Order: sequence, then C-alpha cells, then structure tokens
Amino acid sequence: MVSSNSQNRNEVHRKKVPFAKEETELKNNQKEGAQMSKNQNTSFVAIKTIKCEFDRNTTTEEIQERAESIKSVGLIHSVKIQPIEDKTFKYKVVAGRKSFFALTTILDKTKLVIGGESPELTVIDGDADLIAFAENHERVNLTLWEEVEKLEKLRNKFKTIGDLANALGKKPLWVARRINLSNLTDEWKDIMKNNEFNGFSIGHYEIIATYPQEMQNSISQYCANYDEVQNASIKKFDKLIKKRFSAKLVNLPWNRDGQEQGCGTCQACLDRINNGFLFENMNDPKEAVCMNNNYLTKKNDEYVIEEAEKIRQQEKKIYLVSTSWDFDEENNAFSSEEVLTSCQWCRKTKKDGGVKAFMVDGAEAGKYLLKFCSSFFCLIL
Repeated sequence: MVSSNSQNRNEVHRKKVPFAKEETELKNNQKEGAQMSKNQNTSFVAIKTIKCEFDRNTTTEEIQERAESIKSVGLIHSVKIQPIEDKTFKYKVVAGRKSFFALTTILDKTKLVIGGESPELTVIDGDADLIAFAENHERVNLTLWEEVEKLEKLRNKFKTIGDLANALGKKPLWVARRINLSNLTDEWKDIMKNNEFNGFSIGHYEIIATYPQEMQNSISQYCANYDEVQNASIKKFDKLIKKRFSAKLVNLPWNRDGQEQGCGTCQACLDRINNGFLFENMNDPKEAVCMNNNYLTKKNDEYVIEEAEKIRQQEKKIYLVSTSWDFDEENNAFSSEEVLTSCQWCRKTKKDGGVKAFMVDGAEAGKYLLKFCSSFFCLIL
C-alpha cells in the first residue's frame, strides 16, 4: 500500500518533468535564434561589383606575401569599401587594396563576406581619402612624399589645419609641418634623399621648410659649416636657425611699444595672421618672428639713422660699427656715414678706455650704450 506522502512526491516529480523539457526546448530555440540572427547579419558581395584601382607602388610580390599571410593567420584588417553611383560597380575600395587583390587574384575568391565574426569587407561612411590615409599611416610604411601628397589632397577638404588634425587625431603642428615639406628647395630635397647630414631627422627638415626658399640655401651653407648645427637636437636646431635667420618681434630694437606686427607677407607672419599652426606657440607675442630680411633691414636702418641723430645732438663723436667684414657703402642707408667694419674694431671694457659706439647691423643693431676704445683701425670694447 502506497502512503499518501509517497503519492504526493510522485505527483510533484511528474509535474517537474514537462517543465524541464520546456526549459531545454526554450534554450535550444534561443540558441537557434541567435545562430539565425548571426547568419542574417552575414552577406556576400561579388567581387565584380567592387571597383578597386591598383596602386602603382604595390608590387606583385607584396600581394603574394599578403595572400600567404591571409592563408596563415587569416585576414587581420578587413577591406574598407563605400557604396558608389556607377553603372558597373556598386562599391569602391577605399582602404586595403593590397588585401583585396590578394583575396581576389591569388586566393581566387569570387565573393567576399560582409558581417559576422570574421568579415572580409566592411562598409564605411566618411571621407574616403581621410579613411585611406588613416589606415595606411597606421599600417603601411608610406614614403615621406606619399604622405605629404596625401595630406595636401586632404587639406583642401577641410576649412583649417586644425579641423584636419582633429579628423586624423594628430597635432595641428604635425599636420602643418608635414604638408609644408613640399616648400623645401630641390637642393634640400636632395640633401634629405642622400642623407648628407646624418644627424638630421624629419623634424629638422620640417623646420627648414618653414623658411622662405630664398633663405634655405643660406641655411644649408650654415649647416655645412658647423658640426654643432648638424648634430643638434630638433629643439636646439630650431633655436639656432631662428637666432641666425629670423628675428623675434619682441627683440626688435624699434619695437619698444610692442606694436610691431612684422612684414605681414613672410611665411611666419602669414601663419600667425591666418592661424595656420606652422609655428609652435605662434600666438605667443614673445615667440612671434618675422623672416623677411629685406623688411627687417629697412626698418632697422631707419631706426638706426634716427637714433644716431639723437646721439649726435648729445655727443661730439659717435662711432658707427658693423658686424660685416666688407661694408657695402654704395647700397647702404649709411653710405654717407663712416662705418667701421668688423676688421676695424674690437671689444674692450670702459675701464680700458672704451668710447661709445652704435651698432648698425647684426643682433645688436640699434644698441649704442656699448663702450669702445679707438686705436689704429680698431675700436676696443
């Protein structure tokens, strides 16, 4: 005889069996549904509907190597495509041309997968050139001039260098200086190509390219003559070149009121006016420079002549001195003045009998409180 408690337990057990079966069926349905959803997210595109222009810089050996890599470890980066309006093609390849040709010509695929866990194609939105540059810059060793060419093309698509830099995830200074490398003279391009200055990196050439081409030959001579310049770090090189071939507006002797804005036409001035990002700290008044030697020389001559007149009203004798070895009297603002060249004077202290002199050129132009001592063809400070 079966007890009532045992009968109740059997009834409970019988009730639990269909519930467990339903739970198992539900899990199976969910798994199948997930698999169906996953399959629905995967599709195929016939390669005959994809337009891909062959890169002239890509070799068949490189495509073969990419195909071997795909066979070995799979496709690491999917080919990026965009829809196009064309009678023949539905898509165009914007990044991953080498992989596309490896898949289609070496591995003989007639259609490629979109979606799923290992997509061979990815459809993307956005500027095709920008996407291609970002992909290639990250994964491919572009030559410097290929990089410059692509950046110049992209520059026309953005309002400012800052906008382009934000899109690329780069600093505006980096973008501006890379694009500006096209401003290098042929001489400097050859120097860079032949690696004539072993201590130079891309950063050194970017600095040189910021100067007008008519000044770059002088810079090359300066670099060739001084080992210190050739072996300088980028930061030190920038300081040395600035000191020799440009002038900080804040240091100009006639700019006592801080109103001097430069010539407004040289590369440094235009970059500052247009917010071009070519020069670091360009909006800092203490760092603003002008590279127009003709403009600076004219302004300096006007200032020196004016200051010399003021001194003459107070001094019986004022010496005008130059840093140049050979002073061109015919084509100089001081043609009517007696100006001592660098071989006719030297520095000495006031204690040794120095007299006042007024510098007409060089880094100390416009300074007249220096003490000089006169002797036969020599002024001593």
